[in-house]
Amino acid sequence: MANNDVDQMAGGEVSQVTFKENDRLALQVTNSGQVIGTLSGYDIKIDFNQALIKNRKQVQNLAGQLAGAFEEMILDQMIGYANAKSIEEDQNGPREQDKPG
Repeated sequence: MANNDVDQMAGGEVSQVTFKENDRLALQVTNSGQVIGTLSGYDIKIDFNQALIKNRKQVQNLAGQLAGAFEEMILDQMIGYANAKSIEEDQNGPREQDKPG
């Protein structure tokens, strides 16, 4: 089993943290067999305040707010990609795969 080492700044000192490959969380969303999104990482902490979540409506509210946060992250990433692609086209012309038919 492969180990991955991560350097981490802690109080000005560099410490080494080791994770096992199977410690990595990986969730994928697919559409027609194609992966359209992945949430992956070694130190992803997901907590829910069980004392405040007492019914389905509160779960749906929380899920909606989390979906909104992810939507913003996806849009930010898309805008960054579109801007980078636009800058590349301005400098080099359209890429072959982006030219119309």
